Amino acid sequence: MLKSNSCTAMIHPKDAIKAGLNGSNIVRIKSRVGTIEITYELTESIIEGTVSIPHGWGHIGYIQLDVASSNPGVSINDLTDDQFIDELTGNAALNGVEVEIERVS
Repeated sequence: MLKSNSCTAMIHPKDAIKAGLNGSNIVRIKSRVGTIEITYELTESIIEGTVSIPHGWGHIGYIQLDVASSNPGVSINDLTDDQFIDELTGNAALNGVEVEIERVS
């Protein structure tokens, strides 16, 4: 049974052009604290300058379950900055993390 990959980075087409994303369907995303490589898809349904990884909670190295291990995905925790705090609540900020995208050869 073929499953679709629900763990993709959604990138605006204009951002893909700026980053030189062509040919490969993998993008490298870097934050201050980490780097991931992930399949991406182009969509105009997000604002230019935004990267969305809606199902980015990977299981590599974290979970030893058969289904999770066979479809590990990536973990946005690898990008989340431990010093980026929501000022109003004092909680960890999981959204709005500044990242850079670059082409993977």
